[in-house]
This record gives sequence, structure tokens and C-alpha cells, in this order.
Amino acid sequence: MPHTGSLVQQLKDGLPMNEELGLVLKNAFLARKKQSISSDLNKAMLVPGERRDVAVLFLDLSGFTAFSESLDHETVHNITKSLMDELVFTAEQYSGYVDKIEGDRIMVLFGAIRSTENNSRSSILCGFKMLEVVEIAGSVLKSIGVRLSARIGINNGPVTVAPDAIGHLTAMGNTVNIASRMEENAEENSILVADSVYANCSENIQWSKPAELTVKGITVPVCVWKPVAVGYKSNPAFCTASVRTVFVAREKEYSILAQVRRMQLDRGSGKNRMGGARHLIVELTGEAGTGKTRLVSEFLKNESLESEAIILRGYSIPDAQPAHWLWSAVLQSLLNLQIENSISYKDFVDSISRCCHSKDLKGALPFLGRLVSASSDHIDLTEMGNKAIATETRMAVRDLIESLSEASPVIVVLEDLQWMDSTDAEVLDFIVKNCYSVYPVIFLLIRRSDHKNLLPDDICKSSAYALCNQISLGELTIYGATDFTERFLQRLRGAEYSPVSAKAMEFINRHSSGNPFFLQELILHLVESGGLSIVNDIWVLAHSSVELSTPVSLTGLLQSRLDRLPDILRKTLLNCSVFGLEFRYDTYKSVELKLDIKSSGEDVFNRLVERQFLEKTASDQGISFVFHHSFIQST
Repeated sequence: MPHTGSLVQQLKDGLPMNEELGLVLKNAFLARKKQSISSDLNKAMLVPGERRDVAVLFLDLSGFTAFSESLDHETVHNITKSLMDELVFTAEQYSGYVDKIEGDRIMVLFGAIRSTENNSRSSILCGFKMLEVVEIAGSVLKSIGVRLSARIGINNGPVTVAPDAIGHLTAMGNTVNIASRMEENAEENSILVADSVYANCSENIQWSKPAELTVKGITVPVCVWKPVAVGYKSNPAFCTASVRTVFVAREKEYSILAQVRRMQLDRGSGKNRMGGARHLIVELTGEAGTGKTRLVSEFLKNESLESEAIILRGYSIPDAQPAHWLWSAVLQSLLNLQIENSISYKDFVDSISRCCHSKDLKGALPFLGRLVSASSDHIDLTEMGNKAIATETRMAVRDLIESLSEASPVIVVLEDLQWMDSTDAEVLDFIVKNCYSVYPVIFLLIRRSDHKNLLPDDICKSSAYALCNQISLGELTIYGATDFTERFLQRLRGAEYSPVSAKAMEFINRHSSGNPFFLQELILHLVESGGLSIVNDIWVLAHSSVELSTPVSLTGLLQSRLDRLPDILRKTLLNCSVFGLEFRYDTYKSVELKLDIKSSGEDVFNRLVERQFLEKTASDQGISFVFHHSFIQST
């Protein structure tokens, strides 16, 4: 890479620096591309010429005008093209379709060519990444006196997507016009979205207060929102003692976990190439709802395990995530931090000291602090390149686990690894191959089997570093599903055992196909709707039309249950969904007071717990509630 100082001088001298400056920008972007993730899911291609709901994003760059006055046209063109190429790449990473580029303005459509799970959310996440791209370019160009910034506006609504005169697909309609107005009114280096976008993805994104904006061409003021950060809450997936779901038909799988635990305590895994213990990996796979987390939770509830092991928990998220997100979640879990709360570097170091010997981690602390946004005053990480930071972060997490393992055996539980990105996979691979500990570290790696396996290629193949077990959870057998049903009904009723009639059991097994979560929601639906009731101390279907009236999909079952809730419970649950999958009760009450929402007492939340919508936990930080399953929160 050419030295920046030479670029500055040559630009000042008016020499053509297209290739060299383009190389600087290219190398700056290359580090970011190595950390990018792209979806491998098959997206349904949509048919041109039809009217559909689309998220429209406009981005406008500022700062090039003054720049262009002092440089030749070709130089400005090449710099602009380099930046626009990177913005196009970013849009495509989020399944966006670039409708047009006009000078230093770009228009992107989400849902025009291929559908995504949530077009509004994809557009916002893409917007944040685009601002990062502009920031990277700005850090390169500021040395020659260019102050680069961008504004982004987004709207969601119906548009007509059809080929223009030269065959290029383009969007037309009022939705496009409003998106353009959002961009024109956005502040520098920020995103402004219309109310339709907020309504589609208000959860898991942090927002500033809404405002009313007078938009040219629209008679009434428009409600606008400014997303300020992706704000996922801590992982709700781990079951707690308040969960009333029964645990059946997984004895074989549980015995594998128990055997791995005994091997850890006996140090029976042998030595790795560094002379420490070979680590123990359990790769746990299965489709959604098959009980992967339930199995791990039952294992972790073992009292002797809790008292003799340090348990680290982390998880990946389905959307684009910051580098090392998974390990940030692990550190937050260890230190019991809420993601929405900031922590000073001093408090961070004090928290680490309560877990292990912080003196042993002196060199690692700034990089661990970075994972929880606790910046050190003694080292400026911005002066380091992305590659160096990634290397130091891998070693820092390794050093933390080594330090923790000096006090007790360590169990690392990583969930939803079907969404793990490359930076997290690199850390996992490095730890397994380079972590020295007397007791082997247990890694429980949980992922869905219906997604691509993103684990490092050889992590379960080389016995030089670790011993690997694989557990694949499938549907319950008819015997297992019957056992689950009878025990769950007994627990719901809180009384002595009552058998289930053959007809009712046949219907339940056939309808649920043995999926444990579907089975549970089906039983709850039938009991709450009166479709399954006790007659002569036997559970029977109430009438012949039950089979016809029962929803066939999980979403349908959940929606039916939600519709039957009393108004106060349904509205409270809807409000809760905005906070994410897990939230603190005091946080909910604080927001409720600020927004002047009708108060929901703790008794309302307890009733939602009783109906299996929420789970309740208590800790030194207070009471928290967790959605029983992510499907409930999203429904």
C-alpha cells in the first residue's frame, strides 16, 4: 500500500492519483469485506412488473463538491466509483437491489427482486453498514482535507417494479418519493425512516424519540423515526426453573452429555499438542423446536454441575452482526451485563477481577473491554488495523478462558451457530487449538440442522485438539410424544394422572408430527379453547369439529392463543415484544411510565407466565422476563 503522506502531497500537486488512491480505498474496504457475512439461504425470486411492498433506501454523499473543485474530473470520478462499488457490494450483502446511482446518490430496493424475512429490517441494517463504509472512506480521505458524510432515508410501502426503456428494473410510486424526502431531511451520518418502517421492525433496534415532519407533496405531517443502533437483548433461550415444559424421550442424548462431563472432571480426554488437556466438543443439531436448548438446560440444571463449573453462554443472531458478536455475548453473560447499559473501563476491569486474576490478563483487557464497549484510556485501538485487532481479540478471549479454568472447569455454551459469522468462527477455532488448561473445556455447540454448517471445517475432525461428539435431535417417537402429552397435561392440570383417549392421542400425534415445541403449543391451544377436556377422568376431544378448527401451522396456533387472551394480557405481551426476547421488569415499567401507557402490574406478567407465554427469572439485578420461545415474540 502506498504511504498516505505521498498521496497527500501528490494530490496537492495536482498529479493524477487515481490508481494509488483507489488502492488505498480498496485495501481499507478489503479488511471490512473479510468480516462481512452473506446469507446462503435460498431467496424466492419475484416476478417483475407486479405491485408489491418494498423497502426503499436512498443514500446521498456530501463532501465531494469542495473536493472536486481542487482535483481533476477523472480523479474525482475514480474515487467516487470506488466508494459506490463498495456501497453496491454492501447492498447486495443484504439482498438489496440497486435501482439507480446518480452521481453521489444511490437508491436501493429491498424486496423488489427477492424477498427477505423483513425488508424494513434488512434496509436499516444495510443502512448502518453503509454508514460504516462511508466512515472508512472518510478516514482515508480526511488526510487530504475531505470531510465525507452521508444521509440515509428509508420508507416501506407498495411500489410498482417494472423495466424501464432500456430494460433495467426500477421502482415507481409515492413510497419512493417519501423515501427520498426522508433522505433529504436526515441529519449527517444518520438514518431517518418513515413510520411504516418502524412498524415493521421496531423490536431489536434502538430508536430516538419520534418526530413529526412536514413533507413536500403531503398535506399532513409524517411521523418519522431515527434508528440509532441495533439493540439485541441478551439471549432468552436457556430454560429456567420456572419453565413447566416436561423433559422426556431424550435420555440417550442426555447420557452423552453426562459422559462428557465425567470425562472433564476425570481429566480423561488425554493431552493436546500444547501439553494441556484435549478439549471436549459436543455438536448439537436439530430443526427448530426439537428441544436442543431444552436438553442443554436440563443438563446445566444439575446441581453438582452448577457448583463445580463456570458456565459461559453466547449466541448468534439472524441478522448482520458486529464482528465478534458471539464472544461479546459470552463476556456479557460472564459479567452479568445488560447490553443496553454502558460500562466504564474501570468498572469493566473491576468486574473481570471478581471472576479471575485480572493481572494475568493485563495485555488482553483492552481487547476484552472492546467487546463490551468499555474503551481503555491507555491504548488507542483505532491506530491498529482490523487484522491486528482480530488477532489480539482471539488471543484475549483465549487468555480469559485459560484464566477462568484455573479456578474451576469451564463449560462454554454457544447457541444458534447457524448464524455465526467468520470472526466468531475464527475465535472458536483459535481457542480449541491454542487454549491450555488442566481440565478440558467443554464446548456445547448448538445449531439448526436445516441451515448451512458454519463451524470451522476441521474443528470436529482433528483429535489432536479435541474429542468431538455429535448429537442430532429429531422428532419424538409416538411413544415419546404420548409420554410428553400425558405428563404435560398432568402438569397443566396440577392433579393426578389422567389418561388421554386413543382418538385424542392419535390426533395430537398426527397434527404435531412429533415436534416438541409444536406439540406443547398444540396442547395449550386445545386446552385453552376447550377442544380437549376431562370427561370421566379421561382427556377427550370435545367434539368432532376440533380437527377441522385447529390451525395446522405453528404461527396459526400461537395467533389463536394470542387472540383468546384478555385485552390487558394481549396488549402487555405486544408491548413486551418491542423490548426483545428478554427484558428487565424495571426497564419495562420505566418505559411504560415515560410513554404514559396503561400500567401492567406484576400480576399481569405472572398470568402470562402461567399461560406459557413468558418465563420469569430473579437475580441480584431484579426480576426479568423471557419469551418462552422466539416464535412467540415474533408472532
